[in-house]
Amino acid sequence: MITFAFDVTGKCICSVNKAVEASFFSDAAYVVQMPVNTDVNSVWYDVENGRVGFKKPLQVTVSTNRVSGLPAGSKVAVDGELLDVEGESIEFEVDYPQLLKVVVFNLKHLDTVVEVPCEVQG
Repeated sequence: MITFAFDVTGKCICSVNKAVEASFFSDAAYVVQMPVNTDVNSVWYDVENGRVGFKKPLQVTVSTNRVSGLPAGSKVAVDGELLDVEGESIEFEVDYPQLLKVVVFNLKHLDTVVEVPCEVQG
């Protein structure tokens, strides 16, 4: 068994490769034991339904200076910065034409890396 500890949002904050009592995870809102072959990066805790959920691949649309089709609550990492996404898309402003490597994070989806072609706007 693997023991997973989740925070109040459902994000996995710890995993241990054996059965451990919930009382050992003082910062955890939810503690669940899963089969040994469960990947820590593939699970989240569905607070509304009281069960573990498995992350799904994320399908986004990439266009010049923009990533769209992002689910609510997404964050992106670009150039060492972690940004909250407002709405379903994010646009990038650049000082010179470049290809940005963007990592998209979302609780219910697998982390996704995309390359965004960017041009100077205006």
